[in-house]
Amino acid sequence: MTWRAKIRLFALVVCVLGLLLKIAIIQIATAQVTPMQPAANTASIAQSRVAAGEAIALDPGRGNCNACHQLPNSAKAKGKSKIGISLSAVRSKYPDDKKLRALIWDAQEINPQTIMPPYGKHRILSEAEIDDLVLWLMTQ
Repeated sequence: MTWRAKIRLFALVVCVLGLLLKIAIIQIATAQVTPMQPAANTASIAQSRVAAGEAIALDPGRGNCNACHQLPNSAKAKGKSKIGISLSAVRSKYPDDKKLRALIWDAQEINPQTIMPPYGKHRILSEAEIDDLVLWLMTQ
């Protein structure tokens, strides 16, 4: 092997090592930034899901909670019905959101005499809509 071939081989090895080092630096920099992004997005996603839950609660074609329940903490709610319990301080009435979700899914499982529609069982609301509604109710 001539000295020129050795220099070319050395230059090639140096370039490959430089490229690998650059890739490693980019991966380290990206790994440090990535965990920050979900935290910022998580809050905005939660806020949009809570807003979606309120929209479901007030929509006459979907949740229509205001038809039977008072929603005193919602500025958008217009009804004053007293058929169902007031939906204020929901977290104190249902500290376990799973029980609240089960109630919305099929209230007849908990109270066979209820007139509340089984939103999940009869597919009035989707799983995601029920989850959003529960999130919103837990803020009331």
